[in-house]
Amino acid sequence: AFYSKMDAAHRPHQLWVRIRSLGAQGAPADHMLFEESDERFWLSFWKSRSGRFLFVASKSKETTEMRMLDLLELDTIVREECSEPKDLDLAGLMRLIAARRQGVIYRVDHMEALDHLMVVTNAGAKKEFALCLAPVDAPGEASWFELEGFQYDPARYVLGVNCFRDFAVITGREDGLMQIWVLRLRKASAGAKVEVESLHRVPFDEDAYEVHFSARNKVYDTDCFRVIYSSMVTPTSTLEVRA
Repeated sequence: AFYSKMDAAHRPHQLWVRIRSLGAQGAPADHMLFEESDERFWLSFWKSRSGRFLFVASKSKETTEMRMLDLLELDTIVREECSEPKDLDLAGLMRLIAARRQGVIYRVDHMEALDHLMVVTNAGAKKEFALCLAPVDAPGEASWFELEGFQYDPARYVLGVNCFRDFAVITGREDGLMQIWVLRLRKASAGAKVEVESLHRVPFDEDAYEVHFSARNKVYDTDCFRVIYSSMVTPTSTLEVRA
């Protein structure tokens, strides 16, 4: 079980994991995985929808730094390398994605089928945010690359990306309205890392509306997802969208 601790100012600043013994008599043990010492940054964490990684973010109002923990690697260590939780050495399991740089914001999700991270970021003076990818084994900023077919456009504001098994859902703002895009990727052809298989913007019938990706999209292996939709004539509704 993962949990955070707060400092005297009620700022989440430490990430801990409690590991129970595999034996019948052993006691559980708590290990600190990461501590954020800069008081400008708040710590948060969540599991990727793929279930493979725990993402840990240190965030201020205008800067982000993220790390990831391979949950399969942690499980292997717990099950195979030590029978006593208190004796586990978990140092080094947290991998830095990209070091903090003042003014650079980014957020990530895991595209398991391609073994890549999808990154939404304003790095490179992209004020409206760009969608990038990076290999899981080389997640640093130097490895980030944009996709042909969804490159940075200052007329389009990208808010986030959510990965499912076979597709990704991009949220943003374009033409004055909130928009949803469905993106399918495939393994690269010669000379390319990853390429777009298909991309379309989800159409809505009304001329003016609000739409948001629903926080209740918990199922990873699916061919549909839910959005929260409303307009001046349509009450707030949950819609199912086929990918």
